[in-house]
This record gives sequence, structure tokens and C-alpha cells, in this order.
Amino acid sequence: MTIIHEAYLFRPDNFAREILPYAKALANSSDGEKLLLDHVIERFDNIPTISELAMEYGSWNVSDLYDAKYLYESPPEAHGGGRANVGRLLVFMIYGYLHPVPSQFGLGGRWGLMEEVLNYPLGWHSSDTASVIHGHSFGFFAQSWIANELDTTDIQVTIPPSLGYWEKVTTGSTAAQIGWLDYPDVKRFFDKLAREESKLPGIKTPHDPSRIEQVYHDTLQMLRSASEEECGLCIITSG
Repeated sequence: MTIIHEAYLFRPDNFAREILPYAKALANSSDGEKLLLDHVIERFDNIPTISELAMEYGSWNVSDLYDAKYLYESPPEAHGGGRANVGRLLVFMIYGYLHPVPSQFGLGGRWGLMEEVLNYPLGWHSSDTASVIHGHSFGFFAQSWIANELDTTDIQVTIPPSLGYWEKVTTGSTAAQIGWLDYPDVKRFFDKLAREESKLPGIKTPHDPSRIEQVYHDTLQMLRSASEEECGLCIITSG
């Protein structure tokens, strides 16, 4: 199975502003899940790109959300007390902040090759390599953008229980992974990668040099596009 790597321009600060009231409701109100679900359904109806991405990464559509809404509007004995998947609802919210759709950026099926090149022979630290290829987790997004607004103080050690659902943000497709970078990340990695481009002709690997050059330039283009827009990236791998 081929795992495909795609990237979208993403402004985490704009997304954080919209999601914050729902994050607070999830942390403080028994109605938080339903409030988020209702808002996601409204966005499905009004933003076509959300439906496009939901279908691409997991074959979800708005009818699935109406089924989930039924769980909140019927007696518990009618559905066994089941609830909506909050991590899935959050990823649908994220989809509304990704552009262009369909993606014009990403490494396709060659992301593993770029990961190998960054680790060796370029010798990048594994954390930088993972960030460039996959982005930060949305658990880290919650720590960075949401936790302080919830008066959370224990984020140095672990993500607090009130934000645990962010660790379950997933697209639902096979072998799926979704991550993000903010603009300072993008700028730092773009500058670093551009400086090292001159090393390409001299590196020793068993791979076709033209494939390495192509995936390297694809990575540069992904970062350059976000840098020129002064925004971050959302990176999705799926099979």
C-alpha cells in the first residue's frame, strides 16, 4: 500500500480563534460535544471543501454527522449511550482552514525517501526531520494554542485531561497521520533546507540522484509556498 503525502496552507492562529469557544465548552460543559457537532454540521453545509476533504480522507459525509446528532437527541436507551468521535469532529473543523483544495503541495509517495535523506546523509536531528515530513501533533497544537486559554498549568509534563481529545484528531483513512507547522517552523526549515541544497550533488546514497533532487525540490516548494504566504502548513499522509 502506498502512503501519499499532501500538504495545505494553514493558519493555526485563525483556526485557534474559531475552535477556542468549543474547546472551552468541551472542557467545561456537558453540552460541549453537541455544540461542536452542531457547528461542524453547519460548516459542512456552508464550506464545500470540508466535504471534499472528508470524503478524500475517510469517505465521511454530512449524513454520518446527522446520524451522530441523533445520538444526542434521543434517549440514552435508544442508542446505548454512544457519542460522537470528538477527534473526528475536530479534524473536520481543521479541513475548513486548509487551502488550496485539492492540494498542490506535498511529497506524494516519496516522503520516505526525503525522510531518509534528511536523516542521513544530511544528518538532521530526528525531531526536525519528523517535523518537516509530518508536522507537529494536534496534541501539541492544543498545548500551544488552547491550554493557556483554559487556565491549564500542567502542560509541561503531559497534555491535561481537558484537552485529551486533541490527541485523537485523525482523518480516519488508512495509515493516516495529520500534523501542522506554524510560520516560524516553516521559515526555519525552508532557510535550513535552502542552505543545504548545494550538498545534493555530492551526497552518497543508493537511490537515483534524480529522484532525490525531485523530492528535495518538492519539499522546498512546499515550504517556500507557505513562507511566501507567511503562514503554516497542515500535512496529511494517508493510504
